[in-house]
Amino acid sequence: MEENEEYRERPVWRTVLSIVIAIIAVVRLFATCNQMESRQTRILDANQLNNISERQFSDQRSLTSSQTPKIWNDLLYKRYKYLDSLDQTRLKDFYIIKLAKDSLVSLDIESQLKIEKGCFFQNTHDDTLKFAFKTPKNLNVFVHDFESTVAVDKSFKKLKAGSGINNFKEFIKLSPTTKLLTYNITKRDIKFNGIAYAFEKNNYQMFIEFESSTWPQKKLNQEALTYVVNHIKVRK
Repeated sequence: MEENEEYRERPVWRTVLSIVIAIIAVVRLFATCNQMESRQTRILDANQLNNISERQFSDQRSLTSSQTPKIWNDLLYKRYKYLDSLDQTRLKDFYIIKLAKDSLVSLDIESQLKIEKGCFFQNTHDDTLKFAFKTPKNLNVFVHDFESTVAVDKSFKKLKAGSGINNFKEFIKLSPTTKLLTYNITKRDIKFNGIAYAFEKNNYQMFIEFESSTWPQKKLNQEALTYVVNHIKVRK
């Protein structure tokens, strides 16, 4: 009976109940991690992703307490309009390009995330950040994955350690390996609400983080869930 109570939706989810039901299906996309005995080096699909580098991602990923967000990630916390005013050289200095068409980026060997044209896409090739992007609605999305024996909550707090993370809590648990985390961070004295889709299995952890300085937490939660449901695609 206690276990059933743990998975019961909280009142705030009544307005997005249909989305919550749909997102449970997304969990299956990450089940492939259970079958992976070793992490294979990943590259972005050059045939599907427009104008993005083909550099390989490292499969030897770890998270240390000394790690802080790279300085170039801070540029995404600027307004979309500001990024759109920068020239291409300046954007490339921060590993950012503006997508000229809808693109698919690999999440794992069996799933991809669709990123719409007009978004600013960033791939810094650091140890844990797979990629990040900013939408025209000023929504920031970061995707981290790595191997770690640290508890998933502690791992996430380390990821955000340089951003003054607070109000961190487990929002809802979707399964024993998957849950949603809500939090706030501060960048350049501006508060950002955040919600992260967190997956952990066999020491492999993945976070899909959605952050906004303009949307209230409830709206951000709804938008993030809708985005995950509509934009994660399974390879056929």
